[in-house]
Amino acid sequence: MTDVGTLLTFDMYSPKHDHPQSLATVRRWFESAGFVDIDVRNGPNGVAGVATRPPLQA
Repeated sequence: MTDVGTLLTFDMYSPKHDHPQSLATVRRWFESAGFVDIDVRNGPNGVAGVATRPPLQA
């Protein structure tokens, strides 16, 4: 495969929108949304996060 062919194949299979985020940024998103028990780490395809939503107050 030529270099041009490699680049064309890469472009064909690459996502149109790829916006990598840091662990700290994703953690801040969880915090600003009111989640608790936040666990953010590197996952198999980027950043993965798990958190708990606190119970609604009556």
